[in-house]
Amino acid sequence: MLKNLIRSFWLHPLLLLVLTAIGAGLRLTHLISQPLWTDEFSTLVFSLGHSFRTVPLNQLISSATLLQPLQTNPSGDIHAVVQHLMTESTHPPLYFVLAHLWMGLFPSETGLISVWVGRSLSVVFGTLAIPAMFGFGWVAFRSRQVGQLAAALMAVSPFGIYLAQDARHYTLAVLLGIASLSCFAIALQVLQQRNQLPLRVLLLWIVANALGIATHYFFGLLLIAEGITLVGLKILDFRWKLVPHPSPAWKRIYWVAGGTLFSSLVWLPAWQSSYGNELTQWVYSGGAAKLPWLQPIFYTLASGMTMLTVLPIQQVAKPVATASAIGVVLFCLWVWWLAGRGVRAQVQGGHAWVVFGFAGVLGSAIALLLMLDYGLNTDITRAFRYSFVYFPIVIVLIAAGLSPYWRSQSSVLSPQILVPAPHSPLPTPHLFIWLMGLLGAITVTSGFAYQKTHRPDLVVNLIRQTSQTPIVVAIAHHTHGQTGRLMGLAWELQQTDPTGRYYLDHQTCNPSQDEPCNFPTSPLRNTVKAIPRPFDLWLVNYDGIADLRMEQCEFDAVLKNKRVDGYKSQRYHCS
Repeated sequence: MLKNLIRSFWLHPLLLLVLTAIGAGLRLTHLISQPLWTDEFSTLVFSLGHSFRTVPLNQLISSATLLQPLQTNPSGDIHAVVQHLMTESTHPPLYFVLAHLWMGLFPSETGLISVWVGRSLSVVFGTLAIPAMFGFGWVAFRSRQVGQLAAALMAVSPFGIYLAQDARHYTLAVLLGIASLSCFAIALQVLQQRNQLPLRVLLLWIVANALGIATHYFFGLLLIAEGITLVGLKILDFRWKLVPHPSPAWKRIYWVAGGTLFSSLVWLPAWQSSYGNELTQWVYSGGAAKLPWLQPIFYTLASGMTMLTVLPIQQVAKPVATASAIGVVLFCLWVWWLAGRGVRAQVQGGHAWVVFGFAGVLGSAIALLLMLDYGLNTDITRAFRYSFVYFPIVIVLIAAGLSPYWRSQSSVLSPQILVPAPHSPLPTPHLFIWLMGLLGAITVTSGFAYQKTHRPDLVVNLIRQTSQTPIVVAIAHHTHGQTGRLMGLAWELQQTDPTGRYYLDHQTCNPSQDEPCNFPTSPLRNTVKAIPRPFDLWLVNYDGIADLRMEQCEFDAVLKNKRVDGYKSQRYHCS
């Protein structure tokens, strides 16, 4: 009976359906438990067709005024989305347009967009990546077993869940990356077989690449990595005649390269305008200079590990976090060793071109990110989310490496692997690895790892515990990034104190001025003098301790400078 079930046509569709359901459930678990952070506010504001520039600067405003760009906009259109995004941000518009259409399906009862609606579109794309990984694994290795393992790993990947629970465009980029890499795998196969790349694959490849660039500019790193790998294969083909005669596939690959280049150059004006933009200055924090040869490599390895599993490292005692980190490192080293032996079996089983091609893309993509850190002295690798560039390749290579260990069913699920399966210390290592991934997924959804980059909720908790009088919250303002940070505080505070007032203290940062940057400006000081007493003034992300004695405001030396992710706050009691 069981043997008949295994051979049943419905086994794989049902198994994939179960994996997709599990992945969707994990991505929806505690979806709104973590606070919105700055980048998510950017997604919501621009997707609604609003602008940050409507929020007044250098004047006292209410939470309603500050949060007005988060009001649903039935009359908004796609043109407004694209216009505001391209003039105020540094991202391409595809995801924001789709989010605009998605949000229009969910009318708001309160007038403000809901966190669930804002994040759920990312969940949809993250969930679709699960069956897409099955297709990717099957296309690349012609094995439903590899496809199922890839889908299983994607379903519970902590990194994948982290991306899916953020109201950002990374899950769409991952989905399009899977499409591009699937076409890349087909190209490797036709090169090996000396066939011609099907026209439909050529068109799909160009479309996937064009949409990927229209989703996130860093998608271009994946395309460059694919190009580097193909150029390397072409050189090897020319020098060592890996293909006995010129393959007709190369001609159509050139067409793909030309179409991709054309679709990328469309965004050249936008790239030029974003270069040196103040919104991107955070990447030039000089982090790579602190540990020139260690920090970017450490971040790259850490992000790769979380694609498999993660254990509690946040909101736990330091010994627990240390033990968790050591456990994850040992587990990942074991998995990489195990998968490496399995990948060698795949090479012997006739998939050498695909394996070497994927290894080339993975190595090139990582090298490009490291070059950005070392060459430009940036902090790109510190933001784990940019590892979306090579995320699908890591998953499919591990799935391919684990496939030979499924020996009891290899004759049914993967008949093309004719070499002996490597020995594993566990009878079912893939099941243990999947369960570890599930544990990591639960760790993320429970808030013990991959918490939001900024934590306005912690600042608000401090304000609630400390201030017994009306509050005014001021932030040193440079771009809409600081507007988003202040929105995070107002969003959390409005639930218990809708009377709070806010101030975007715009900083010109001109060294020739008498007032230094990130210190209270004269307009803020004048505003503070005119506010009825008593009240508490909270300064957010200012440098040093401000002298506000002329404004009759006393610094709270007990709290000093409280720091949490994304915020540095100071309390002044004005009486």
